[in-house]
Amino acid sequence: MTCPKSGDVTAFVKGELPEAERGHFESCPTCSAEAARTRSVLSRVAAIETVEPSPDFVRRVVREFSKAHPEPGVTWWEALRFRLGFAPAWAVSVAVHVAVLAVATILFLAPPPAPDPDREHITTVILPMLPPEAERAPRFAGPWSPDRWQRQLKSPASSFARLEGRTTRGGAVGSALGWLAARQEPSGCWRDGKSGSPVELTGLTVLAFLGEGHTHRAGDFRKVVERGLTWLVHQQTVDGRVGDGHALGSLALLEAWLMTKDESLEIPASSAVGHTVTASMEADPAATAWMALALRLSFANGNATVIPALNMMRRRLEQAGSVEASACLARLMASPVADGALRDVRLTPPAEDLEAAYFASLAAFQIRGSVDAEGASQRVRTQSPDGSWGGIVRATALQILILEAPYRYPRLHG
Repeated sequence: MTCPKSGDVTAFVKGELPEAERGHFESCPTCSAEAARTRSVLSRVAAIETVEPSPDFVRRVVREFSKAHPEPGVTWWEALRFRLGFAPAWAVSVAVHVAVLAVATILFLAPPPAPDPDREHITTVILPMLPPEAERAPRFAGPWSPDRWQRQLKSPASSFARLEGRTTRGGAVGSALGWLAARQEPSGCWRDGKSGSPVELTGLTVLAFLGEGHTHRAGDFRKVVERGLTWLVHQQTVDGRVGDGHALGSLALLEAWLMTKDESLEIPASSAVGHTVTASMEADPAATAWMALALRLSFANGNATVIPALNMMRRRLEQAGSVEASACLARLMASPVADGALRDVRLTPPAEDLEAAYFASLAAFQIRGSVDAEGASQRVRTQSPDGSWGGIVRATALQILILEAPYRYPRLHG
């Protein structure tokens, strides 16, 4: 038998009914039983763990929905008539003609703005890294043209680092990677005590694994790299920024995507590049070098929208005239042709500045096609027996990157 008041059982259980009405539900057998079942359901629902969606969840849903349910083509006139359906057709026609006449008057009579030669327009648009087949051949501006990196990326061996596909299982680099793998936290990130940004450390460490051909799909450290990449994606905000260490976090996501072409990394990588275009305008010297690498890699993958950012970066660095390792590497990455001004530069960063030493090694390889072999041997001799350098995650990851410099990226010119 159904009680006429059974529809108010949920309100009774939640305590939303006045005291005068609660007596019925406590005395009515039907309502009392229904109240017990409702309490059980609500308690089980409350115990369900809340799951936070990944940063790119909404974008992926919208993309898949758009594929499954494409919108029919609607002309601008139909859209206008729909929005102004309350007005007669003649009134809409008159309004449109008046608006067109006003716009034409402004365009023909207003003087054109004076061009600013020192600033190039940049439009930050988050686009897929791999455009549709019909648009895959970008239109390059000025001296920019397809380079050696693009030819490497289009080769059957899609891995950009270690194009031969080999991975290191022993030696100094192999033992150092094993030490780093053992220091990964359960969440997937790396930390050096209370110092440094976890996003920067995680991006740096993932890059060290990628440089030896270890990805989340291949190599001896697949699970380690997968956890690191997943953690980085979870730090990404809706505008593409990868936490408080965007320069390194975004480069790790981009290289992992370029090496594997994993569709799940395409949107995080492309949105990270979109944020880098804007962030590179005001980045510090070290972050500028990391961002220059990311923008040049994105260009090598066919993304011509980063060219204005690279041009502005190059002009800013040329005006500054710095010969620091980070500035030299960024200039090399931001130049469409070989930079003759850097041909005779000899970079000697302080021994304790490992980040600058890595930039110097990459720059030296790009300029001369070789690195300091004696310096590499000296680094191996200072490695601890456990495989680390001083038991420090950042130092160990950077030392690995320095040893990988001769084979991580092909030479752009020469």
